[in-house]
Amino acid sequence: MIIEQFGCIPFGGDYCPEQWDEATWQEDIRLMQELGVNTVTINVHSWVMNQPAEGVFDYSKLDKIVDLLTDAGIRIIMGTATTAVPNWMGKKYPEIMMTDINDLHYTTGRREIYCTNSPDYRREVKTAVEHLAEHYQNNQNIKLWHMANEVGIVCYCDNCAKAYRRYLRKKFGTLDNLNEQWTTAFWGHTYTDWEQIDPPKTTTEFAPNMNGIDGFDCHFRSTEAIEYLRFFSESLRECYEIERDAIHKYIPDALVTNNFQFRTLDYRRVCAASSVIAYDSYPAPDEHPAKSAMCYDICRGLHAPGKNFMLMEMTPSQASWAQTVPVKRPGEVELIALKGLGHGADSSLFFQIRKNRSGFEKFHGAMIDHCGHVNTRTGRELQSLAKKLKAIEPYLSETHVHAKVAVILDFDTMYGVEIPCSIQKRMNYMNEVEYYYRYFNERNIAVDILPATADLSGYSLVVAPMLYMLPESFGQEITRYVQSGGSFVTTYYSGMADLNDCLYPGGYPGILKDVCGLWVEETDALTANQHNRVKTDSALGGQDYSCGFMCDVIHLTGAKSLGVYAEDFYAGTPCICENSFGAGRAIYIGTKLEAGGVDAVLDYAVQGTDVAPVLAAPAGVEICLREGEKHGLLFLVNNTTDLRTVAIPSGWEALAGEAPENGVLILSGKGSAVLLRK
Repeated sequence: MIIEQFGCIPFGGDYCPEQWDEATWQEDIRLMQELGVNTVTINVHSWVMNQPAEGVFDYSKLDKIVDLLTDAGIRIIMGTATTAVPNWMGKKYPEIMMTDINDLHYTTGRREIYCTNSPDYRREVKTAVEHLAEHYQNNQNIKLWHMANEVGIVCYCDNCAKAYRRYLRKKFGTLDNLNEQWTTAFWGHTYTDWEQIDPPKTTTEFAPNMNGIDGFDCHFRSTEAIEYLRFFSESLRECYEIERDAIHKYIPDALVTNNFQFRTLDYRRVCAASSVIAYDSYPAPDEHPAKSAMCYDICRGLHAPGKNFMLMEMTPSQASWAQTVPVKRPGEVELIALKGLGHGADSSLFFQIRKNRSGFEKFHGAMIDHCGHVNTRTGRELQSLAKKLKAIEPYLSETHVHAKVAVILDFDTMYGVEIPCSIQKRMNYMNEVEYYYRYFNERNIAVDILPATADLSGYSLVVAPMLYMLPESFGQEITRYVQSGGSFVTTYYSGMADLNDCLYPGGYPGILKDVCGLWVEETDALTANQHNRVKTDSALGGQDYSCGFMCDVIHLTGAKSLGVYAEDFYAGTPCICENSFGAGRAIYIGTKLEAGGVDAVLDYAVQGTDVAPVLAAPAGVEICLREGEKHGLLFLVNNTTDLRTVAIPSGWEALAGEAPENGVLILSGKGSAVLLRK
C-alpha cells in the first residue's frame, strides 16, 4: 500500500519552513535533491501559521512550499498541525489545555498538552482540518495525511470526567453492574450516583511512593486506573476519527496516519482511526538491539499480523532529548533504516531535514546540519542510503515478513502489572516481553507480536510472558490452540485476572491451570539483591541457572517437572514444567530465569516444530527475510563494531550494501547488506 501510494520508498523527513525565510526554502530544496530526498512531511506544528486568529485562514506560506516541493518532484505528507494549539486558542478557550494527574492545569507554550475531550478542542480541530482538506483536495502530490504527532498524553480535567462517565454508562449500563465488575465494596467505594466517579488522579486514589517501595507509585483502586487508560485511548481514537472524517469529507480515498512511540496508551485502540501505522524510532545508544526490533514487530501487528508500516521518524545523528547525546557511528544510519525495512517498514524518514537554530531541539540531528550544506559524514551516509533504497525499491513492494512464532504483548496486561497492587512493585511489562523476544531476535527467527485477542492458528509456537490479565475468550483460544497441537510457553504471573483486574477463583495461574497442568500455592517475591537457583533436568541440558524476581511454589496436576529450585524452603519443588494437553503442550516457567535458562527452555520448546532461523549467523548479526510471490529480500545488519562473517546459500545476489563473495558475506562493524532472490 505505502510504496504503491508514493511510487517509491519514501525517503526524507519533517521539514519546518515556517522557521526559515523563503531564500532558505529554495536552498533546502536544492540540498534535498542532492541528498536524494523524495518525500517531505510538512505542517506538523504550523496550526497558528495557517490560522492566526479565530475564523481566519491563511495558506499563503504553506501554498508556496507545497508548490516548490511539487515542482521539485518531491512528494508530500501533509500534517494536520493539531498537536500544537495556537496561543490565541489556548487563551480564548482555556479548557482546551490539559490538566495532569496532580490537578495542574497547563497553559500554552508546549505541544501535546491539549485535552482530547474538550468540546472546544474537538470543534476547532474539525473546523481546521476540514478547511485544510478542502483547500488541498485536488492536490495529487499529497500522498498521505499525518494526524497530530507522537500521541501519548493523558488528561484528567472536568471535561474528561464528564466524558469518562458517559463512557462508563455505555460500557456497564447500570451502576449495579459497574460496582459488581469493579468490586467497589472493597474499602467502601461503592458508587450510588454516576457523578461520584472521577478520573483516578492524585486527589482521588493515587498515592505517590506508597510505603517507600522502590520509588513506585500506588493506585489504591487499580481497576479504575486501568479503565481510565482504556477510556483515554478511546478518547484519542475519537479525536483522530474527527480528523480522519474531516479529511475524507473532501478526499474520500485519502490515507491517514499517526506516529507512535509506545508510551502510556493502548495503541491498538488508537490506531483504529489510521489507514497506515507509523512509528518514530529512537533507539538509545546502550539499548539492546532487540528492543527496536520488537517495537517494529509490534507495529507490524497493530492492524493485522504481517501488515507493513512506516518509519516516520529517525535521527540521522543525535537525539536531543537523551541524557547524553552521542552522534551515530559510521554505518549506523543505514543499519537502523535497513533493519526497519527488514522488519516490515516501507519507508525511511527522518526528523528532521534542516536543524533548528533555537528551541528544545536545536541540537537534534538533521539531514542538513547547522553548517548549511550536506558535505558532511551524515550527508554522505544519507546519500549512500538513498542509493540503496533506490536499488531495493523495485523489489520491496508486496513483500512481507512471515512468522511461525507469535509473542503475546497486551496493553491491558501492561496496565494490570504496572498499576501495582501486587507482591512485586518492580514491574516493567515491556521489558518482560522483550526478555523472551530476545531469544528469537538473537537467532534470527521471525516473530509476530499479537494482542490477547488474536487467532493463534497458523503459529507453531506461542510465547506469552507474564500474561497477567487474560480475558476468558483468549484463555479459550489458548486452550483450543494447545489441544489442536500447538506449543505454548508462559510464565509466572499469567492467567490470573480478568479485564477488571479481578483475580480468577481457584488459584493461579487462573484459567490456564488445566492447560499448564499445575497450580501455584504461593509466590515468593525477591528483592533486587536476592536470588535462587534452578536445577534443570537432562531435557534442558542439566545445568543450573540463577533466578529471582518471583518464584512460584508449584504443585503438579498433570505436568512433569523440567527443573526444580535449589534453595530456600521450596528447594526441590518444580519450577519449570511441561504439560501434554490434547495434541499439544504447554511449558510454564515459574520464575525469572537468567538469560541462559530462558535460552535452554526455548531451545527445548522449539524442538519438534518447524520454527527455524532465517539464516545461521554469528552473534550480533541480525537477519530478516521479506518474501513475496516473485522474490525474496534478505536484510543483514551487524549490530556490533567488529567484523562478522556470514555464510550465504546459493541463489542470493547482492542488491545493496556489502556483497558476498564465494558464498561468504563479510560485514564490517555496523555494516549492512540487502540480498535478492529472484
